[in-house]
Amino acid sequence: MIYTGKLAYVELYDTMGIARTNVKQVWESRHGRHPGHCIVTNAHWFDPGPKQCGNYKVDGVVLSNQWPNALTGFGWDNGTLPQWTSHMDNYNNFVCTMPALIAGKRQNMDYGAGVERAAARTWFGRKADGEWCVEVTTTNYTLDGIVDRMAGLGIVDGMVFDGSGSSQLYDGTTHIKGDGRTIYSYLLCWFEEKEKEDEPLTVYQQMATKNKCYITGRKITPCGVMVHSTGANNPYLKRYVQPDDGRLGVNPYANSMNEYQPGGRNVCPHAFVGKLAGGSVAAYQILPWDVEGWHAGGDANTLGYIGFEICEDGLDDAEYFNAVYEEAVALTAYLCKMFGFDPQGKTAQGYPTVLCHSEGAALGIASNHGDVMHWFPRFGKTMDDFRADVAKRINSGEEDKPVTYEEEKAAATEWVKIKDISDGTRPYDPIQRVELWVMLWRMFGGEK
Repeated sequence: MIYTGKLAYVELYDTMGIARTNVKQVWESRHGRHPGHCIVTNAHWFDPGPKQCGNYKVDGVVLSNQWPNALTGFGWDNGTLPQWTSHMDNYNNFVCTMPALIAGKRQNMDYGAGVERAAARTWFGRKADGEWCVEVTTTNYTLDGIVDRMAGLGIVDGMVFDGSGSSQLYDGTTHIKGDGRTIYSYLLCWFEEKEKEDEPLTVYQQMATKNKCYITGRKITPCGVMVHSTGANNPYLKRYVQPDDGRLGVNPYANSMNEYQPGGRNVCPHAFVGKLAGGSVAAYQILPWDVEGWHAGGDANTLGYIGFEICEDGLDDAEYFNAVYEEAVALTAYLCKMFGFDPQGKTAQGYPTVLCHSEGAALGIASNHGDVMHWFPRFGKTMDDFRADVAKRINSGEEDKPVTYEEEKAAATEWVKIKDISDGTRPYDPIQRVELWVMLWRMFGGEK
């Protein structure tokens, strides 16, 4: 899991001799000390014994001064944020586990094969824009590999903490337990709460008119909603939804759902949830709701389940998960209101009205897939939570809507002006062929 945001407060906490032995216990005892979203991870390493090691200071108390020579580490006073220092005496808190990036410069990461091997990792760092990141990975990285990841995420000042089975995290919802071992050194970060946009859902439409499923057009009477996720690390909608409408971005590989048989398969869900080219999250309908989708690999298709896919990322980004989860809840609530479904009820055949692919597989109406239960529990969510959140949204009275033609005309007018395709004037005048040629030439970059 990775979290990025504006850091409000940070502290080290050492539990040597204290009967709190995991991140959840520490979070439960200390998260209310400061306002904001609290995340607790493991921090500095320990020698066998256990005993503190290295140069390490917590809340004004030097717990280890193993190397008298100055070592570079993060130092800070209570109420301030970490900065690089070589003088532990100047700050209330100091830790120097494995400095990885200092002012954007990669540091010597020669710590021996036992430390450099592929393992779960915990790291903490700052971007050039002042935002901070903390991550506990659920994928194994070599030491060099995790530094590559940090640099790729824009970290300019970052430190790698203890890893492997010690890599643990809790934020009130998500609990990464490592191998369950007792740890003694903790990093507590309080991030400023992010404003939650509570706007009505907009369902964009970009029909997969070339897909065999769309062309076949077999009608159904919708009976419920099946939630899927894509099973590939690509959160962008353009991978699946084409052509570009000015929001999606271009997929140049001819492997979207708008192909006759994508990847040689008879497959097409009704919708996707994922990232637009600009990075925001949206929902796109690609198949009429009352046309049989080919998404479940079983009887759920013919029973009348509407199926949509959530675009997966690396399955470790809490911010992205929360965004697509809320969008998926909103889309499901929208469909339930449209067709009169009870999200916590049953179909006429006795199946859950709202279910995921893995639940459908267990009931014998879908193929043997694990989505979405390989992803949701990583962030403390179950399908029962999802159904409850859908019901809550329906009962909140929020209005969801598809994009109207008038809205599309207004958006398209702005788009052609922004892209320098047209000046946006004379929208209802007849067009000459040469004018169309010029607009197409501009649209594709004026290449000869």
